[in-house]
Amino acid sequence: MNAVVCGRIVIDQVTGFRSRATIGGGAPQALFGACAVGRASVSPDTIGLLSWLGAEVLEERSAESEDLMQQLRSTQGCLEGVRSLPPHWVTPRYEICYDSNEVPQFTELAGFDRWAQQLALPFTDNCVPSKYCQARLLHVLAEGGGDHECMRFGAKWRAGRGKLLSIEPIILRGSPDSVYASVLRYLRHDNIDFFSPDVYTLRRLVGHIHLEALDQLGPSQLAGILLRELCPKVADSMQVIAVRDGARGSYVWSRAQANAVFHVPAVHELTIVDTTGAGNAYAAALALALTCTQLRAAHVSDVIDAACLASAAGAAACLSHGTPPVSDALSTWITHAASHLRAAVTQCKN
Repeated sequence: MNAVVCGRIVIDQVTGFRSRATIGGGAPQALFGACAVGRASVSPDTIGLLSWLGAEVLEERSAESEDLMQQLRSTQGCLEGVRSLPPHWVTPRYEICYDSNEVPQFTELAGFDRWAQQLALPFTDNCVPSKYCQARLLHVLAEGGGDHECMRFGAKWRAGRGKLLSIEPIILRGSPDSVYASVLRYLRHDNIDFFSPDVYTLRRLVGHIHLEALDQLGPSQLAGILLRELCPKVADSMQVIAVRDGARGSYVWSRAQANAVFHVPAVHELTIVDTTGAGNAYAAALALALTCTQLRAAHVSDVIDAACLASAAGAAACLSHGTPPVSDALSTWITHAASHLRAAVTQCKN
């Protein structure tokens, strides 16, 4: 086993946009990103998912649930770590409506009455397949900051096994400052190797950027904020931080060249069908690419190469409603797109 993705699953029901419900919540998209990038160097079935699903989906009791499970299987990843929620709990479901500007509006449907309880479900040893324990990398989608079980499990994994830990914080906009403070406390512990927040989370972690000014900040300004205000707050174990900024690309810092931040552009020469989960695919793809190069203190060029692959994987996630099936053709597309991005990477002035 090479890597494990640990996160939560929800069902996305999008009105006026998709013809079917899709498997979502971040963890399936992260599994897709890791498997799509890893296909070139490792077998996708050595990348596992650790999560929970309601029995109504896991047992494929309807045509819809069969389709949802097939979407998961199309990643080619190992699903042995997908456990059934307790009896009478159902998989949480969102209704997502897009306005005329394609801005999504979320409505919680079934299952969210137990969301807090689901986040607190412990990943005990008997929940984790024994072969998962051999993985070199754990990529955690940490819901709600640093206090939920998903992130606590990540700390236990890293401390107990001395392997690589990647964290992508999943925090709803409008969450209180205490949630972001818990992330900062976690980052100060010497146990995270890779960290992939989005630009909004960066804003809240540093605490002083007005929301309306966020879109006006250029690459150099964002790089300076990352370098001067976030990097000094993280522990020495941190090797790579990648701040995701959607269609504007990402800003990547590496301890291998700690005084610099690089801007990695997004892929723009494609027909976008659905952007849901592209950032999740990026974060897990980055962690897997870094792990495949045996990284702990990498040369900065290796980090940039990994970030280009991650950007291409994020773009690949946009090619269909839900993530497209992982295949040799898709892996070739990602490799080709990443090679074009590599020439466009720039070092930010800060």
